[in-house]
Amino acid sequence: MIFCAFTGRLFSQVDAVGPVLAGIELAGFGGAYPFKATKARVDIHAEGMPTAADLTDRGGGRADELRERPEAVAQRLVDRWLVPISVGRNVFDELF
Repeated sequence: MIFCAFTGRLFSQVDAVGPVLAGIELAGFGGAYPFKATKARVDIHAEGMPTAADLTDRGGGRADELRERPEAVAQRLVDRWLVPISVGRNVFDELF
């Protein structure tokens, strides 16, 4: 989120800037089970539970949106990744 805010502040000061592209990469999560679903027990049979995946995604917004609402841009970037492991909860709101 801090990089979204920084980028928004930087590009808000430049005239005639169009949409700003932001990207995220979350690696090392492929096949991971959510902590809440398994209660961190290694002996649980997790077949059929949702798993996380690695993510490389990009999105963007206007410079003023990145500056004023960096959490909105950050949420759009991670929502697709959070959906399979959030089990109907809004994890992003719980974290931030």
